[in-house]
Amino acid sequence: MTQIKRLKTQAADAIEGIDSLMKSLRVSQQMYQDSSTIYPPNLDRMIDEVGRDFSCLTRRWRLLITRLDDIEKQGDYNADIMARAIGDFRDIRMLYIQGLAKVDEILFEFQAIDDVDRALFQESDFLEDFGPSDDEELYE
Repeated sequence: MTQIKRLKTQAADAIEGIDSLMKSLRVSQQMYQDSSTIYPPNLDRMIDEVGRDFSCLTRRWRLLITRLDDIEKQGDYNADIMARAIGDFRDIRMLYIQGLAKVDEILFEFQAIDDVDRALFQESDFLEDFGPSDDEELYE
């Protein structure tokens, strides 16, 4: 049945997307920890929480794929069985979307770090250009 194949493909794509997203978040986390002047302590907690949530979702996606494989192998396309599988798919997808909203919050935090770093860098440039000078001796 093509609907099962479509659900399995979407679930596999979601698993691949989660893996890629978490790798990217971890690389960014390390980069910001190493190079930024300010790093909010809650950011590690937020990333760990999203990682746990996505790990659970990945397991649920894999279980759903296994169940869809079983339905396909048995050829049991009973309306109740299919309705439960589709309902589970929608539930997992909703949790996935909620997880993406948390990732958006993390990306907002990364952007805030960038803004602060940029402002501090500009301030240091300003101080170099217009900061204390040799003329201070004139005022003493």
